[in-house]
Amino acid sequence: MVKLESYLAGRWQAGSGEGEKLTDPVTGEVIATTSAEGLDRKQALEFARTKSNPTLQQMTYKQRAELVGKIADVLSAKRAEYFDISRKNQGTTEGDASFDVDGAIYTLKQYAKWGQQLEGKLLKDGAQLPLSKTGAFVAQHFQKPLEGVAVFINAFNFPAWGLWEKAAPALIAGVPVFVKPATATAWLTQQMVKDVVDANILPAGAIPDHSTLGHWVQAEAARAGAVLAALDPACAERVKTLAVDEIFFGGGRPWSGSSRPA
Repeated sequence: MVKLESYLAGRWQAGSGEGEKLTDPVTGEVIATTSAEGLDRKQALEFARTKSNPTLQQMTYKQRAELVGKIADVLSAKRAEYFDISRKNQGTTEGDASFDVDGAIYTLKQYAKWGQQLEGKLLKDGAQLPLSKTGAFVAQHFQKPLEGVAVFINAFNFPAWGLWEKAAPALIAGVPVFVKPATATAWLTQQMVKDVVDANILPAGAIPDHSTLGHWVQAEAARAGAVLAALDPACAERVKTLAVDEIFFGGGRPWSGSSRPA
């Protein structure tokens, strides 16, 4: 049986206690456990902000895109292993596993290809603006990468694709990511992150994988529900359900059960 650890602040860490059980959906056998008890999330986020973010942003867009391409190569070499984990932890067919795993690899390669077309550490924002009649003086606006950490709470049904479709553009933009996969199917996400870490491709902490955040998400869901209940009672229960091991698909659109007008 596998005990899943989280990669936080540049090192692998295991939570204390028995933790949550991951099972084979076909046989019911417990195949892995994971715990969030005693893990310092604040330290992990601070590490990503102060260590990983500056290191990534010292590179050009093209250099970061090359790293994303190397991630795709590492995952491609382990494809058969990921299919096996997907079958054991999700009960998937080969076609289902391919949709998730191969989709993740293809997405990484595509973003790496797009990133190769970007030059420098800044992106030009529009054309040059003339500041004199003769054109001797001009101005140019630039966009720079955001500072901080991208935090992802991913759905149970795409533990591979759900991670890399969001991590790829964030990393190319120079932003480290903090990943909370759904606990029930976290094994595949954790193994992929472990393989990338072992390959020593990214700066330490660029992908903190917190595969053991179930209790924390549940607590935050309760808090969010209490706040939303005061604003919109029709949405309170929906938020509590979505927050636990699901990704938030918001986009500024009200849910169908909301009492507020669109």
